[in-house]
Amino acid sequence: MPACAPALFLPAPPYPFSALRPALDEQTVRTHYCHHYVPAMQRLYALAQGKAPAELQGCTWQELVRVLPTAGDAAHTCADVYHHMLYFSGMQGATSQPYGYLLNAIRREFGSADALRSAFSRAACSLPGSGWLWLAVRRGSLCVLPLPDRDLPAQEDVSPVLCCDVWEHAYYLQYRQREQYLDAWWSVLDWQRAEDLYVGSGALERR
Repeated sequence: MPACAPALFLPAPPYPFSALRPALDEQTVRTHYCHHYVPAMQRLYALAQGKAPAELQGCTWQELVRVLPTAGDAAHTCADVYHHMLYFSGMQGATSQPYGYLLNAIRREFGSADALRSAFSRAACSLPGSGWLWLAVRRGSLCVLPLPDRDLPAQEDVSPVLCCDVWEHAYYLQYRQREQYLDAWWSVLDWQRAEDLYVGSGALERR
């Protein structure tokens, strides 16, 4: 358990901070996790009025919104936690490639995995300022979904498959350009996790 992540608030990351090297170096991952994700989870825990951290970890973004008070900064806190939860759980040290049902959906919607990567990177680099980018299932189909600032999807019928943090705090220690960071991030994606999220979204039942 890293010193920056007390068990009261959230579990340790799913891999050592050094596991994503050379794509994301240890300092970048540690700083991002300890100085952005952990404080957001602490704020969420305070807002949720004693809700157990384990319960919050298992929530969808829709469920998180419902357990939080509606006033003040609660929506931004919810978004911070949920985006970071997706981001850190969506990477791994070992190289993998999309496969299975998700790969079929990628080919159907984008033509190929390379075409998806290009579309995703273009959307991320075009996002003004800071924000997040999802590969998501919306109404049964895959889409690239830009989410400026701390936004969450406006519709509830949206399920994330991949989530990329394009705030500068995710990469500024290692990369000067967002495009360089995107290339590095793409190389450490956990496609098994993405496949599981795609299957769990209910997209197959709509086909």
